[in-house]
Amino acid sequence: MIEIITTFTAFATAIAGMIGLCLAKERHYRLALPLSKLAEPPRRRLFWGGWVLLLVSVLLSMSAWGVGTGFSGWFGILTVAALFPVVLLSYAPRWLPGLGWAALMSAASAWPLIFGRGSPSQEARLRI
Repeated sequence: MIEIITTFTAFATAIAGMIGLCLAKERHYRLALPLSKLAEPPRRRLFWGGWVLLLVSVLLSMSAWGVGTGFSGWFGILTVAALFPVVLLSYAPRWLPGLGWAALMSAASAWPLIFGRGSPSQEARLRI
């Protein structure tokens, strides 16, 4: 059960990372947030934040499935996660920031389930 939660967390983190990388480009940022009062979009923070989220995603994937299977499975997760910004940028670009925050918050809410103490799967592993 914990592997499924970790996989969905890796997926949500990959979506947030891809959206961060997408919004790091000024053209996409202005398309998604046309009424932004910022003179200069926070491109560096979005760029590095996107890469950090993708790194967290690959680490979560490897922790769920092991190193070899997790790394190759992460490419599948990354492929599906890249579809969200591509499709939304074409059809509903203003939804990108909201989806990015929703994916990030859903991934953050799963952290206590994955790494919390006293979860049933961790207790079962300790008894064996």
